[in-house]
Amino acid sequence: MRAFRKSPAASRIALVSIGYFIVCVVILDLFLGGLDPLSQEMSYHLDGERRLLATSCFFALAVSLGATAVSLRRTLDPSLATNLGLVFFALASIGVVVAGLSPPEGGPLSSRIHDVSSDVALPSILLGVTALTVSLRRTWPAEGPRAAATVLCVASLVIVFVGRGFMMDAEISGLLQRSIFLCWLGWMWLVNWSGLALDRTDGAT
Repeated sequence: MRAFRKSPAASRIALVSIGYFIVCVVILDLFLGGLDPLSQEMSYHLDGERRLLATSCFFALAVSLGATAVSLRRTLDPSLATNLGLVFFALASIGVVVAGLSPPEGGPLSSRIHDVSSDVALPSILLGVTALTVSLRRTWPAEGPRAAATVLCVASLVIVFVGRGFMMDAEISGLLQRSIFLCWLGWMWLVNWSGLALDRTDGAT
């Protein structure tokens, strides 16, 4: 295993972007109204008067994915799992940007582009988190965050595959989507925050 290296700037960018994304979703879901978070996916915020804020939310997610990938590229040992995870995060980041620029109800072409880009982005995040978790378990020096990241990864997999049969249920599809994103965002927050904590610990010794 190579010496543990850190990328504090990328981690800070990721943390700020994750925080912005969460604040935007809370504002969109709870304060602006017009959408039922239990039954409707977050993409529907892209339609109507909430579009600007929702688009910035998508961009923040893309930035958090890209910044996390940059941070982990410096941190993790080069391996098949690491490389696959970074590629998946890059694909997801691009897919999220394209989806954010294509409202699902913006017309037939916009709807199709949104669907395709979402079909690229969401599985890419899932596969990226899974692959990078495998690499984290081999490289990450902090045992507690490493175990917590594994739990969040497994939780997202369980929700995806157990809840897949319910995703077509209009009553809970929005809740399931937000639960999956909560696991992914928690995973990225944990990885980046842990990296900064290790950086501070090393600097104090």
